[in-house]
Amino acid sequence: AGAGMGKTVFASELVCRFREKRPGALLGMVFFNFKEVSTQDPIAVLQSIVYQIAKSYPSILNDLLEVFEERQETSVEGMFDRVLLKALELVAVMQPTQERYLIVFDALDECGLEGSGARRELLKLFQGEFLCKLPSWVKLFVTGRPERDLENILNAFAHKIEDTDSRHIKDLREYIHFYVKDVFYGLNGANNVVEDAADTIQRAVDLIDHKSEGKFIYTAVVVGQMREWFKEDQHVFNWTDFQQNLTNLPQGLDGCYEKTFIKFIDSNQKYAYNFLFLMVGCRERLNEAVVMELISTTSAEEEVAFTLLIESTATIFPLVVGLGEHAAKFVPYHKSIVEWLTSNKRNKSELTYFDLKVADWFMADKLLRKVGISFQGNPVNFKDVLTANALEHLGISFLIEMKTLDVSTLLYAVRHLPSHLSSCQLGLVTYFLMT
Repeated sequence: AGAGMGKTVFASELVCRFREKRPGALLGMVFFNFKEVSTQDPIAVLQSIVYQIAKSYPSILNDLLEVFEERQETSVEGMFDRVLLKALELVAVMQPTQERYLIVFDALDECGLEGSGARRELLKLFQGEFLCKLPSWVKLFVTGRPERDLENILNAFAHKIEDTDSRHIKDLREYIHFYVKDVFYGLNGANNVVEDAADTIQRAVDLIDHKSEGKFIYTAVVVGQMREWFKEDQHVFNWTDFQQNLTNLPQGLDGCYEKTFIKFIDSNQKYAYNFLFLMVGCRERLNEAVVMELISTTSAEEEVAFTLLIESTATIFPLVVGLGEHAAKFVPYHKSIVEWLTSNKRNKSELTYFDLKVADWFMADKLLRKVGISFQGNPVNFKDVLTANALEHLGISFLIEMKTLDVSTLLYAVRHLPSHLSSCQLGLVTYFLMT
């Protein structure tokens, strides 16, 4: 299904139901994220599934550890054949395999850029191992956008969802009804807001359904705004008020994002653009410490402004603690947010448009400034100063200043600075830094 059609909603609901009714039957889940490099590595994906199986069936842990100790698998095929299949074999001994067991993969289209090496390797894993070697009692549930390489592998098993499908429209209206009712009663129901609440809710569903243009993600964004209406309003919030606010909602997802980001930029003029360039340009999700260091907040006043910025990112780039992580990181609320900000189809003079090449340049400049190297506002200038006599001086400065960075910023620079520089066509700088 296309963007915003509710794929992750469906996958999350499926996971919740299995956990509630058949917890041992959910063998594993992988929610791919285009800003998270670890979910784009086939070995890491397999290790994650094996870990989740061992967590659900602790009694097999010792046998799995023996397999790991006997041979440290470094190939995808070896990890699948000798580790994952061994884990499934041990589960089969304990459980009746006439039952169906499930592994969930959400947003497979986010497993790397189309055509990239990492994505090709991961899709080979699906084509060669998951579709051919798994025991018949293990089923896969995979969601993703209809992109060519995914369709080539999975089309024979696919169920496509169109925004005109009557079943999709029914699901969407139920989803809208659930959240409108939850907001309405949960935040204002105690005040006996209106005499006919059911009719009020139904009319609200009709309005949001019309404006959503068939997108689940539109409803998810709007629900957050509705909660704010009820919280901010101190008097009895009647249907007239509610209808007026709903009527003022923008039409469609593009309109929703436009209104959201203009408000975000207007209310955080000091740091909004820098923050959004970091979110658009970063190769992996950034934690608060890295963002603060790259934005360069030094004074108490700047830190207050930064704190206010963070508080206003919850509906667009919320801070989320991932599996196995200690620090929360900024995560796009939905992939379509970054796609909308950087879309080539938009007017490039708009305040809310961010050029990906400029974002790469921004990231490279910020990282290099932290180690004492400045482009002086223009990448061409830096090319001009890279003479043989300057290289040694810059190299010494680079090594000294690297030690002063926050560890998370240093690790990000080591992993991704060459990539940012290459995208800016600064291959000579990349070569210099790597050598």
